[in-house]
Amino acid sequence: VEHNELNQPADGKVRLVQSLCLDLLVTLCGTTRTTRMAIVNAEQCDRLLSVASENICSLARKLKGESIVSDDPTDTEDNEQEEEVPCPEATESDPDKESAAEEKKSSAENEVVTNCSLEVSALSLLIELVPAKSCRKMFLDNSVLLQACSLLAGQSQFLEIQYVSVRFLSNLAPFLRKDGNEGEFSVSSLASIFCEILAVAASPEQNSRLDAVGLAAKKKTITDKQMNCNMVLAAAVSGIESIFTTILPLVKTEIISKLSSLFIRIVDDFSGKPKWGGRRAKLEENSAFLACSISSLFVLIIGSEISSDSIQEPELFSAMVRLIMAVRDVEAKSEVQGASEFKDKELWYAVQTHCLLCVSSVARRMVSDDDAGFEEVMKKAESEYKLTKQPRSEARRSFLPKKDPPKKEATELYSFESALTTITEKGRGANSVAAKRILSLLSS
Repeated sequence: VEHNELNQPADGKVRLVQSLCLDLLVTLCGTTRTTRMAIVNAEQCDRLLSVASENICSLARKLKGESIVSDDPTDTEDNEQEEEVPCPEATESDPDKESAAEEKKSSAENEVVTNCSLEVSALSLLIELVPAKSCRKMFLDNSVLLQACSLLAGQSQFLEIQYVSVRFLSNLAPFLRKDGNEGEFSVSSLASIFCEILAVAASPEQNSRLDAVGLAAKKKTITDKQMNCNMVLAAAVSGIESIFTTILPLVKTEIISKLSSLFIRIVDDFSGKPKWGGRRAKLEENSAFLACSISSLFVLIIGSEISSDSIQEPELFSAMVRLIMAVRDVEAKSEVQGASEFKDKELWYAVQTHCLLCVSSVARRMVSDDDAGFEEVMKKAESEYKLTKQPRSEARRSFLPKKDPPKKEATELYSFESALTTITEKGRGANSVAAKRILSLLSS
């Protein structure tokens, strides 16, 4: 991996070999704990991590115009020697030169995008070595590396490098200092990074599908077709979950608000809720993975005080009810057409379980407080879910002024109580128990 000196750029073939070597080490680390510790205890492991870290920092410097300062004092001396004082003629504006500079910058950016496989492999190795205490301490003590990964985590135009950067920070999150004054990189700074990622995806003006979010820009540069912004968001949510209890209350409220918007959007797409004009959005890749990450965090905060004002919000609560019914219907359809029809079914089952636990907890609290809001939200959810079962032509008419009274239809298909009964009959562990608890609350 360290074929070239750090201050000498490697050519494409050397970078390819280095990347393949790192990928092999990543595979070995992920095999068993024994193989990972064998790599950690290897004589050249420290040197390997230094080279990998420098590759990552070098990429960050290219993308951010040398905004990251190296800890190596020789780098500063070299930069001072290479710095040239511009002549007076060069300070004048020249359109041709400016255009050439822009083209050169664009070309450099494209080169970074198409040749970042080495840095992706380097970060992937660091991710696999986070469980090792000695390696983890080395990462946490390397402020330059952490600063570089923070910058790369915000580079939404380079999706693959952003994903591994967010994953690396997410895996380190449980081990960060809780007091922001103790170091430059702490829980508060990491929470800010994750919030910025969520802010782009959950901004109010983004009413279209997740594919339209800025995080999905330049998808054509990604070699893995299954990679999209949902993977980046899921990694960020996983990091938030590990530090959520130590985040300030105001930041918690902001995070839950953004995640609620994302979750509602995914449920709308999964259940086939028609948009304006009856159009139904296509469910994005890895939506189940993101929904599972978000709902898992919702379960974590059920018992906290903040959950009363967040999960109990009508829009989110309604989305959870609709998701429970939607998974029931998709499962029933797959049993007829074949299991292959239900994509990511295990993840959707997990999301359904999380939603049942949340609805059960919140409903019990609302019923004990003599709050009639539970029945109102349930009726609203059933009404919205009914739209997803209409043909497109009828769904389009629902957005137009009503001329004739709607026809009466059977309500069993759109009944939340019916969905709970079906889930109870399935007898699937936590799902069945939570469904029975909600049914008992409905009958009380």
